[in-house]
Amino acid sequence: MSLQAYKGTRDFYPAECAQLIKFFDLCRESASLFAFEEYMGPLLESFDLYAAKTGQEIVEKQLYHFLDRGERKVAIRPEMTPTMARMIAAKFTEIKQPIRWFSIPNLYRYERPQRGRLREHWQFNADLLGGDKEKADIEILCLLAHFFQNLGALNKIKIRVNNRKIVQALLNQLGTDEENSLALMKLIDAKEKLSAEAFDQKLKIILPEHQQQKLLDEYFQGSFESETLREDLEKNISVIQKNYPGLDIFYDPIIMRGLDYYTGMVFEVFDSSPENNRALAGGGRYDHLLNIFGKNSLSGVGFGMGDVGILNFIETHQLFKETNKKSVYFITLKDESNFVLQQKLATALRKEKISALLSLKTASLSKQIAIARAKNASDIVVFEENEKITVKNLETSQEKTFFVDEFIKNIQK
Repeated sequence: MSLQAYKGTRDFYPAECAQLIKFFDLCRESASLFAFEEYMGPLLESFDLYAAKTGQEIVEKQLYHFLDRGERKVAIRPEMTPTMARMIAAKFTEIKQPIRWFSIPNLYRYERPQRGRLREHWQFNADLLGGDKEKADIEILCLLAHFFQNLGALNKIKIRVNNRKIVQALLNQLGTDEENSLALMKLIDAKEKLSAEAFDQKLKIILPEHQQQKLLDEYFQGSFESETLREDLEKNISVIQKNYPGLDIFYDPIIMRGLDYYTGMVFEVFDSSPENNRALAGGGRYDHLLNIFGKNSLSGVGFGMGDVGILNFIETHQLFKETNKKSVYFITLKDESNFVLQQKLATALRKEKISALLSLKTASLSKQIAIARAKNASDIVVFEENEKITVKNLETSQEKTFFVDEFIKNIQK
């Protein structure tokens, strides 16, 4: 049997798991400050849910799916939005609006593993449904900005914003059919990854007429006829800039977003360092989230932020500094006669929410001290005669001697 994890997935040993948990904690702290509520859904969903609500590329090329024992077609979730939509539709009349929900699900997509993208990842999702659209758009971008401010990295990112309505106005003037419109959006989305020559060659196939190409140039230069939409977008951007000075947030006509359901503002977050060239987070506004479930309609805005890219970003900029170590008392076991007192002391510490790490077998004191240091204990407890203990701080080497009951009373104060 191979000792390697399945391709595109990761083993989280304690050190790596600690980093992941820090990311989770930061997500939860940021979301709670904006009064978002956490929700969760199942890892398995009906295949039909994704066929109806997810982009074609994900369904046809990236979705893990199988027939269960009841011959039902089941999929492992590649994203969380369809599950959220199903949950809201199921209790639409019971859930008070506007809805502020977030989750940190484990997601799976079958794709080629590379830096910043794996087959399995954890993702911070935040969605705001209902309320005034413009104000909700600002609020979701403020949450995103706050996350990076909280991380100490507000000046290390750029948020690039567009609006699908501007893109649609362009497509209307170009007169492209649905197939060529989709092809053009994908080409624009990939513009920065292509050479100018390769982009032009592909563009001439989609837009063969010179007038169409001229119109697209105007779109890239910001002189395309969509002034009102641009002004509204830039007004919202200026509100965010005032609240988060130093944040690099701006209109960018290249931002398209890959999923089919975005209908308004769209955005992506990028690292200012070229080392991480993938988007760290992305999202936008969607107006037709609940359509497949019936007559209820609800517009929303949200984003997703994967742990793979963010942890690379954190490592690149060395953002997770060592925090103050919490107290961990390593309680030695000199001989079996100390076992009852060892248990009494450990129980008292744990009751006060202080970690107690017990030696599970008798050994020389030097060996037990070595284990305590290896486990990053802050203090070591050594049993003496007559129910006395010596407590030694492993960093300062300071020692104090107590009766066991005296020590317990001290920690309970």
